[in-house]
Amino acid sequence: MPRFEGRFFSIVLVGHQNPQILNHDFLIKNGILQVDKEPFKSLIEENPTKPFDEFVSVPILATIRYGPVSITVQEDRYQILDNRFARPADSPIIEITRNYFQKHLRYTPFVAGGMNLNGVIRFSDPGDEITFDERLGINRGRIVELLQTDEVRAGAALVAAYRNGFIEAQITKPKDQPSAGLLNLNYEFKFQDIDSFIANLEDGEVLYLELQRILGELGVSQ
Repeated sequence: MPRFEGRFFSIVLVGHQNPQILNHDFLIKNGILQVDKEPFKSLIEENPTKPFDEFVSVPILATIRYGPVSITVQEDRYQILDNRFARPADSPIIEITRNYFQKHLRYTPFVAGGMNLNGVIRFSDPGDEITFDERLGINRGRIVELLQTDEVRAGAALVAAYRNGFIEAQITKPKDQPSAGLLNLNYEFKFQDIDSFIANLEDGEVLYLELQRILGELGVSQ
């Protein structure tokens, strides 16, 4: 049976940004980081003056990383990523994003936003992958006929209307990983006003449950 291994949960917000705002002092002084929660609590206790692992700031980009949580601000996008794949409700990145924009940078001119749940599907053998493809709806016989070879692998991109926007599931099969497939589930939503825009992040838990349902339909263990 194929097995799913989660890699990360991320939030991406597209719109004009000021990268120079992002730094540790700004995040602390404005109460954006949840200093009483992990990984920030332990990192601050261990090194109060420099609890971050990495910080880069140039005119067009700023990025700061606290263990598994990283924030990157470019001129046209904000991205925050948690490398500890778990239920979005258990990740600090939704609250950080809410504090960052809804409380302090309310007038950021956004265009769209999205959330991503990303992971790897491990196949135990070629037959495992063939069964997975059949459940996904891939016509392997037609692909073999079209390319005139039995040595084929196929992925898929599925898009549908979902809640306040669109959901897209992308499944790719890397050439250098013959027993694995990469799965990214993305929920994209448009900007109307800052409060309703940030409120879409509450659907992270719904997106997680949707991922569990899709994996179950595809016969993938978790």
